[in-house]
Amino acid sequence: MVARRSDEDDLDAFVAEQQHDPAFAAAYEAAVTRSRVLRSLVERRKAMGISQATVADHMGTTQSSVSELEAGDLDFRLSTIQRYAGALGFHVDVSLRDGRLLSVPAPCRASATQHRPG
Repeated sequence: MVARRSDEDDLDAFVAEQQHDPAFAAAYEAAVTRSRVLRSLVERRKAMGISQATVADHMGTTQSSVSELEAGDLDFRLSTIQRYAGALGFHVDVSLRDGRLLSVPAPCRASATQHRPG
């Protein structure tokens, strides 16, 4: 068992213990990546002063759906993030890297970049 820090909770301890399992590590990394992409989009939306309702209108959905998405209540599809980013004037670039795992798909790296007409 891994020694616990005093500020570590049970979830932190569980994640630390499971990191040696390649399938767990890949799934965890994918979840962290999805969370970072979503958090980045939300921060950009707020910095731009755009409301959830405006994003929802551009996405063709409801404000409550955008709220659920931003809260992490939904396991979103790439197309959803692409529509969200597009509502802010961004384009999502996705790249693949070799995860060397046969039983678990390689996690995708997605980042939002401002789409500049040109």
